[in-house]
Amino acid sequence: MLYVLVYGQKIILRRAALIASRYWNQPLDLVNYALNTPDNRILFDKYMPVEAEIQQLADMMQHFNLTEDRDITGLVEDKYAMNADIQAVESLSDIIR
Repeated sequence: MLYVLVYGQKIILRRAALIASRYWNQPLDLVNYALNTPDNRILFDKYMPVEAEIQQLADMMQHFNLTEDRDITGLVEDKYAMNADIQAVESLSDIIR
């Protein structure tokens, strides 16, 4: 099952890279590399959004002139994650039905 999950993650990252490269007007290879290096840069088993991490991303985006504003108001909403019952989640198919 781990192989299937990792394979699914790679598909998600490729799709995300395609969207981000178009939005940021950056080469697809560059965005794909940034999302995948190092291998564990993006984790799919952490269900709780962390405001400080999102703020760090926004700060970096502003630093590199990818955005004018570093305000993340409204981007992080953890109430759904806080209330999610993950006791019965053993695989991706338990989440996506």
